[in-house]
Amino acid sequence: MVEYGTKVVGGVTPGRGGAKVWEIPVYDTVKKAVENHGLMDMSVTFVPAPLVRMLPIEAWMRALKTIVMPVERVPLHDILEMVARAKRRALK
Repeated sequence: MVEYGTKVVGGVTPGRGGAKVWEIPVYDTVKKAVENHGLMDMSVTFVPAPLVRMLPIEAWMRALKTIVMPVERVPLHDILEMVARAKRRALK
């Protein structure tokens, strides 16, 4: 993403806060990233399908409105739960 010119301000990997990847800081939580960089436009998640269901929740809690999740084989129930949560969030 960086090589294509995307402005990446930080990464989030629990347990790896304080590290850097390509000189981009890594945080333990989205909350820590927002505290250090302010509100961001979007979040991109790269995780295995079984873990994706709960990831948008922290991003939504931090007021990120766009979340990109390029994953395959996410259980239908998990997708429906995320869509329902997103719709409820949009109504607030």
